[in-house]
Amino acid sequence: MEIYLKNLRIRALAAVDRGMPRREVVEIFSISLTILKRWLKMRREGKDLSPGLSTGRRRILSTPEEEGLLWSQLEKNDDATLERHCELWEEKTGVRVSVSAMSRAIRYKLGWSYKKKTLGATERDEEARVAFKERLRGVDASRLVFVDESSTNVALTSPHP
Repeated sequence: MEIYLKNLRIRALAAVDRGMPRREVVEIFSISLTILKRWLKMRREGKDLSPGLSTGRRRILSTPEEEGLLWSQLEKNDDATLERHCELWEEKTGVRVSVSAMSRAIRYKLGWSYKKKTLGATERDEEARVAFKERLRGVDASRLVFVDESSTNVALTSPHP
């Protein structure tokens, strides 16, 4: 969406006042009919025709210090929800941010992911695994017998092929 200067707004409305058809005004001033109608309504209601201030997105990580602050917050509270991170940020900085702004900052600015890295089984003993492999080194593989201890419940299968 483009921001139009007050001067352009006044000139477009003056053209309408002189009797120029709205379609022509829209074409000459390169504006939409909706915008022209909005400006006419604003003038009719006695509102100022000056463009308003942009409310744009609030960037919560505008300085390297803020990035470092958020990064340390993430490391200390890596299992916190986005809502909780918003609360923590407000406590630290005094700036209230939305959940979506916090999400964008965490994911896209810092590259932080909430997906946990999967590690090997915690009960796995690497030393025991190495020792077992060493014991198997001299064993003839053709002499090994493997027993499958998984079970099958035949009652759950269909009796009809």
